[in-house]
Amino acid sequence: MLKVTDTCLLKASCIFLALPFSALAENDPFDPFNISDADINLVTPSLLSAASSESPVSVTKLTASDLELLGISNIVDALRLVPGMLIADEFGSGSVVGYHGTNVNVPRRMEVLFNGHSIYRPGYAGLNWQRLPLDIPDLTSIEIIRGASVVDFGSNAFQATVNLIQKPLATMPSAKLEASLGQDTHRIWAGTKYAFDNGQVFARFFQEYNSGFDVSAAGKKIPDDTKGKNILMSGIVDVFDNTLIDFSFMSKRYNFEFPGFLGVDTQNALVVASNSLINIGNIEDNSDHAVLKLSSKDNFAGTHIEWKIAANYTHVERKQPIRSCQPAYVFDPLLAKIDDSPNIHLVSSDFDLFFKSGFETGNVVLKDSIVNPLEQSDFDLLLQMGQRMQALGIDPGYEPICTNTNIDVEESRYAVNGRAKFKPHEKMWFSATAELRRDEAQSETYLGGETKSDSYRASASVQYAMPKNDLLNVGVMFEDNDRTGSALSYRVAYIHQIDKLQSVRLTYSDSKRLPDIYETERVWRFFHTFLDGFVDYLGQREAYFFRTSTSPEGLKAETNRTVEIGYQISGALNKYHLDAKLFQEEYRDMISEPFDFFDFRLSNKGENRLRGIEFGGHYQFDFAKIGASYLYLDSQTKTPFEGSLYSRHSGSVWTIVPITNAIYVGGTVTGNSDIGGASHLRVDTTLSYKTMLFNKDILSQLIFRRYPDEFRAFTEFSETFPNVIKYNNRNQVTINFSLSF
Repeated sequence: MLKVTDTCLLKASCIFLALPFSALAENDPFDPFNISDADINLVTPSLLSAASSESPVSVTKLTASDLELLGISNIVDALRLVPGMLIADEFGSGSVVGYHGTNVNVPRRMEVLFNGHSIYRPGYAGLNWQRLPLDIPDLTSIEIIRGASVVDFGSNAFQATVNLIQKPLATMPSAKLEASLGQDTHRIWAGTKYAFDNGQVFARFFQEYNSGFDVSAAGKKIPDDTKGKNILMSGIVDVFDNTLIDFSFMSKRYNFEFPGFLGVDTQNALVVASNSLINIGNIEDNSDHAVLKLSSKDNFAGTHIEWKIAANYTHVERKQPIRSCQPAYVFDPLLAKIDDSPNIHLVSSDFDLFFKSGFETGNVVLKDSIVNPLEQSDFDLLLQMGQRMQALGIDPGYEPICTNTNIDVEESRYAVNGRAKFKPHEKMWFSATAELRRDEAQSETYLGGETKSDSYRASASVQYAMPKNDLLNVGVMFEDNDRTGSALSYRVAYIHQIDKLQSVRLTYSDSKRLPDIYETERVWRFFHTFLDGFVDYLGQREAYFFRTSTSPEGLKAETNRTVEIGYQISGALNKYHLDAKLFQEEYRDMISEPFDFFDFRLSNKGENRLRGIEFGGHYQFDFAKIGASYLYLDSQTKTPFEGSLYSRHSGSVWTIVPITNAIYVGGTVTGNSDIGGASHLRVDTTLSYKTMLFNKDILSQLIFRRYPDEFRAFTEFSETFPNVIKYNNRNQVTINFSLSF
């Protein structure tokens, strides 16, 4: 039976569909794609515009105009079109994105930039893709370096780099309003621009709500709603000849629900230990990003020089309350002393033996939890614990205590960086970068307080034009951190330019990723406040949970050694483009263990070898524009968690068909063969109507999405078996409308 909201949407859809077809009889000539040579140039490989045939790395460029006509309104869905990108939907409020997959549990090996500046969290090298402070209407394009680019952007660019490129202010309308309404979502985007003699400023507001997937595999309602708002302000001022000052400020305020342990494997130690599932409440996710940049280009002593200096500030705050009910014994300080012993690590398989021996004999016995030969002090603690258990009896120790705790975090980054590029010789380009950065993180639960990290990096790249227009590109990067030491990365690329439009590339890179704060500085323990004034058998009203998980000493940098053979061809005016590569990636010293509170024992023992082929591109016919991407990936690893975000086959097909100069039909098919042990296929179709009314640009869209039956994904709460989610409505319809002045 149709709901009222479904009926309203159906009526609105019929009215929408009736509007554009009055224009079907028109036969006026038109250029539906408005293409130009600028669509071919790339910004990211050198942070300065370059032809794709000269790039030392594989790059995919998605234009916002194409994404708009495909009905894609968020960055996660855009990345589904990129060859090599694997995406797992954990729940409606969270997705995991990884290039060539590897570890789904806190993926932290891909850099994300806005206009060339990092928007990653300062302490934990990651971000939540569903709650970025940006949206597709803010962007002119997305450039994705498909492969390690540590030489250019530092440790986080270990596997790939995503650069979100803002629309030039000069091309933005004076004002724009966009609204979307669907069965489970609504979005509002409003922006305005002000121009003055030597510059322009832009400001916009964005708000969204999404009810998530809502249904678990067992048919139980899942709390995974997301709602929030963010603002973006940017500007550019021409201060004097060829010298610009530009700035940007982004701020987001989001609330979302995360179902957490609804997808947990019931054999997980936490469930066994507490005999209770934990309820993660409504989470606040806030961030602020600011960039101030001075840039210029000029000729000095006959040499062309381009340079920039920038200051970056990032602040992230996350408030995440947790309510749980646990047996009283988990708050006993004596149990904590036993677990803190270097010879004992309590594991779930020992709990039955632990309590049976303690209650029956007054002396606790362990088997699987012994990691080193026990000392007399250990035997004394086990005897003391057993005598306490026998004296108290079973009921006081198992009495449930409901508590409040949290995993709140606050992080900040302060960075100053600069880049210069010049041409010392007619056949040579040289670029150099330097950055000083301080990262700060504060969390009583994760870190036991506040920690700071100072680092600097310097890199240099040279590109030399050899005979017959071949190019040699060499880059090197040195990075030093006061917590984790230093690392040296390098890349060598030989580019054979077959002609001006196509080239073959051979690239070798040796990349290092230094561990982040949450890998090296963990003092992870939960402080619980008992509810309703409860007092336990020790007279406590609040207490620490018995387990404290700490980072090991001496974690070193991860290593990625990559060899790839690439081919690319680009047609005039971007009529067609193809980028393909064969690759082999050898990962060593990987920090592969799960971020599991009950078993947080990180090491550098992870290894993985990835081999495969991938390609992506598009072709513009007179009647349509089509695109496709594909990845074949072979993974050889003995580290289970490095195969958790993995699919042997994945890809996409998309098309945009202009019916008239006002009507477009767009469609995408995206999917993979076996993430979480199951295939997933999604189909999107979009009907767009563009017109002018009173000299105002109007875009109306009807978007239909067909989701798979279910999605399977490993998560940090379901590392042994995949979490299974279902959609409350597989067939979703959204109406989108925008007005530009």
